[in-house]
Amino acid sequence: MPFGEIFGNNNIPITNSFNRCPIFTTITKSEHNKEISSDSPVNFDGTSYSFSMIGSRLNQSIDYPILSLVIKNWLNERKRSSSEPVSVFVSLQEIFDLLGKTYSESRSQNIEFVIKSLNRLSTSAILLTIKKNRKPYITTERSALLASSKTVYGEQANGYIEVKIGDLLKSLYTPKDGHPFPPYTFMDVESIAAVKSSNAQILLRYLMTQRNDYIEFDISLLLSLIDPTFITNKSKITKREREKIIKSLKKLVELGHVTAYETDKESSWKSVKIITSKVTESKAEAELIIRSGKTNRDYYKKSEAIQPAPRPNLSSQ
Repeated sequence: MPFGEIFGNNNIPITNSFNRCPIFTTITKSEHNKEISSDSPVNFDGTSYSFSMIGSRLNQSIDYPILSLVIKNWLNERKRSSSEPVSVFVSLQEIFDLLGKTYSESRSQNIEFVIKSLNRLSTSAILLTIKKNRKPYITTERSALLASSKTVYGEQANGYIEVKIGDLLKSLYTPKDGHPFPPYTFMDVESIAAVKSSNAQILLRYLMTQRNDYIEFDISLLLSLIDPTFITNKSKITKREREKIIKSLKKLVELGHVTAYETDKESSWKSVKIITSKVTESKAEAELIIRSGKTNRDYYKKSEAIQPAPRPNLSSQ
């Protein structure tokens, strides 16, 4: 395994399958525990990832942080024992601390959200494909993230969850068949969980995976992260949809995660340049970077321009 022991919640290695595609999204209360039938799965097809999900939809604000703690404790236990642990344990206090909640012992209604989250993580069956150069190179079997779970509560010091890791999670953290280790990012889950907006959490989660020179983003891509059913090639994007992104960016500026941003147009904009605090905390410098005009799009345009011409098919001449 490429990981040392993980301390704290600001450097948890999370597979980019969870960071850069909409497996964990913003969903309404009525959708939290609504079953997704095999007749109408949630499907997503992007340039780097695609998936088909049945069973349960997963939310960003609760399911992603809880799964992150499971991953941290699982990888730590696997490193200590040099083998696959039978079960993984996470204290309820650790979960409540990460989510900024007060843990009240022996009251089942106070931990109901944990039980429901574990149920979703155990019943959401996902078929995932990771792509390289837009072509599939890793495809998993359809399976759940957790094979089983139980919650034990009572005395504050002893409350915990016990889970068994599902085949999907194992496959994403185990290199095999000559494939490189699936891409991951050391995520500051503590900062993500502290943002009190699911949409802003998702945007911050995605921005954490980007290189410092990758600053320009299509609105369609950003909207698809929030909702996998968003049609990325739709011709008309509504004012309300644009407001979702702007509102999230304003929240991230307020919290110091984003230093500056600028859309390509004042209205009906299609892309936005975003300078995060990891690039610079200086607003003046961030605005200078935005005005310089050089973005990741220029790099890709240049790459396309210098592609060699296709070779003639001599066999047919």
